[in-house]
Amino acid sequence: MIGLKNSAELFLSAMIFDGVFARHRKLRSISMEHGSVWLPSWLQAIDMATSTFRKLQPELAGLRPSELVRERMKFSPFAGEPLGWIIENVGPKLLVFGSDYPHPEGTRNPIERFEATMQDCSQSTMDAFYHGNMLEVMGA
Repeated sequence: MIGLKNSAELFLSAMIFDGVFARHRKLRSISMEHGSVWLPSWLQAIDMATSTFRKLQPELAGLRPSELVRERMKFSPFAGEPLGWIIENVGPKLLVFGSDYPHPEGTRNPIERFEATMQDCSQSTMDAFYHGNMLEVMGA
């Protein structure tokens, strides 16, 4: 569980810094099966990398990496992750509902597990998580 995010962080960072999203303006992505508790620190790290290594900047089409992520990517958290805390730290637009139900890792009631950590989330944030953000990434 601890290392699942590593492949997503490396792959998505490479896609950003190698200019794939800058060259393909309509490209969108969803990270599934990697969780999302790692997002706040990753967004900070990719912005810091850009400010430290300014030569990366031209490949990003004038956007900070975290802005590009917010514009083009979505992430599906695992049931039981502290979703309210993640949303508080990255905003309501990055996360999409997903579940492995009925497999054991999907839990018996993923919605209950998500909502147990979302007590302070508004109805618009809940709607974005359950369907609005997915509609956005799909271009619907």
